[in-house]
Amino acid sequence: MSQENESMEPPLDPDFVDEFVQPEPPAAGPTERTRIPQAPARRRPSLFWPLALIGTGVVLLLYQFDLLQINPWTLLWRYWPVILILVGIDILFGRRSALGSIFSALFMFAGLAALVTLLFFARDGDFRTIWLDRSELKRETIEYPLGSVREAQVVLDLGSWQTHVTALDDSSNLIEGEIESNGQLRFEAAAQGSRATVELGERSSSSGSWLWFEGRDPRWDIALSPDVLLDLELDCGSGSGRFFLEELQLRDLQVDGGSGSVHLVLPAERNMEIELDAGSGVLELVLPQRGSADVTIDGGSGSLRIELPRGMEARVELESGSGSFHPNGDLQMVDGEQGGDGVWETEGYDRAENRMEIRVHQGSGSVTFDRSDGAE
Repeated sequence: MSQENESMEPPLDPDFVDEFVQPEPPAAGPTERTRIPQAPARRRPSLFWPLALIGTGVVLLLYQFDLLQINPWTLLWRYWPVILILVGIDILFGRRSALGSIFSALFMFAGLAALVTLLFFARDGDFRTIWLDRSELKRETIEYPLGSVREAQVVLDLGSWQTHVTALDDSSNLIEGEIESNGQLRFEAAAQGSRATVELGERSSSSGSWLWFEGRDPRWDIALSPDVLLDLELDCGSGSGRFFLEELQLRDLQVDGGSGSVHLVLPAERNMEIELDAGSGVLELVLPQRGSADVTIDGGSGSLRIELPRGMEARVELESGSGSFHPNGDLQMVDGEQGGDGVWETEGYDRAENRMEIRVHQGSGSVTFDRSDGAE
């Protein structure tokens, strides 16, 4: 009976068996090893960016405390391709090995050292003012006779050197000058009747021999006749200038400031037209103690300081920018809002005979007014 039951059981379906019966994994060979996944290589930290941030912070802090000769933003604008070179060196060497990181850091340190050298010793970011050989400098004397001239248009393109402009004392000339230059000087003067035109500048400059020199920086000393009514244009370039114009007769004055510092003392005249472009350098403007003038100032990234002598009243119209505004002294707001556009006046402006109309289109630099005892 049992044999009949066994013969009646259906045979197993091979497909059914394959579905539920898992095959045994093959035995690992004696030479096969288990592979352990490797963690990705850790990126080597770079010293470039920490040094760059520290150096930038130090430079900007020194600039805020007025310890630098020039504006660091001017230097950055002039030498920005150096940043690309430093970043490329860091990418190429700084992240490959410990030795490459050290090399990149040393190169960055050398770049910061060069920057500090420029800011402290070079004038207006120009290496030539440190290493220029004085033997390459040419010293020339310029002059043009006054004759029958009673008014003149004078254009001074001052380039990159120090410049002092004053009034002539007991001279029969319209203009005199002692000029130091390492290039070709351009001096043109002509008169027609009682009116003369004068242009002074530098056609070109040579690179010099890159040797260290001692003594004072090269400079231009220029003096103008106080007996002539002047339309004066000063293009300051990258050089610094001290302009003592208080004894001159000015009808019109235009100053194009550059990256150098400018100290400007105005004369006591009536109905002067004055236009100042502050540029990126520091501009110090000393107003006269008497007279009247319309002054328009286009501010730049440099700081602007205006000295208002006692006895001179003023009205200031401000078109505010991103820089700070400090109406110190006797200026009081009569229109507008703090931190924005507005109008400030001194107390006696409405009834004063000696007064100034000043319009300031502020840029990113600061604007400060101070009361003073007069021209310095």
